[in-house]
Amino acid sequence: MSKSKKKKSIKENINKSRNVIKAALFILIILGLGIGFLILRSTTLLFNNINEAEQNKINTAINDYIEKRCDSESKSPSSKCFSSNKIYLVETIVGNDDLITEYKDYDNFYYAYSWIVESNYIKKNNIIEEESGSSIPTKVLLGKKRDTYTVLKTEIPRDGSYYPEDLKKLFPSKIRNKMNNAQVDGTVSKLLEDNKTKAEEYFK
Repeated sequence: MSKSKKKKSIKENINKSRNVIKAALFILIILGLGIGFLILRSTTLLFNNINEAEQNKINTAINDYIEKRCDSESKSPSSKCFSSNKIYLVETIVGNDDLITEYKDYDNFYYAYSWIVESNYIKKNNIIEEESGSSIPTKVLLGKKRDTYTVLKTEIPRDGSYYPEDLKKLFPSKIRNKMNNAQVDGTVSKLLEDNKTKAEEYFK
């Protein structure tokens, strides 16, 4: 083989090696992006990806927590609190060492972004009346041990001029518009009606 042909062959081999390395690096980058995307996806669970049984458990855990807290704060021993809520989004919490340290008894942690309507009813002279209530978006921290969800903490936006700022801090952008429409799209009306139905059943 002549020197010129030999040099040409070596150059071609070098170019081929470079191309193989570039292709390998490209594949690694794509795989890395794909894995990263899957990890991000795993931290967010839209409700349509959670089965009905889990939905019911989360809803029940939130309502039980709100009702117990409301009853403990009530000044009227003959009144009863009822809670209904609509959950817009549930997120799993991954790798939060502070939560793991603070709440050692739980296996998994979640944020539920919910609109909660709380109603305090009383029965007077055979008439069921609503004494007080609240209707507010709420960020709920839940812990799960085995099959049981427990509410660990709730956060709500402050009133007045602080409300828009707190809403941005507490709730993901993808659901804020929907939550802003809760008062007019029938969500709050339905939750109020659900509480009224619970009260009528309780006091009958």
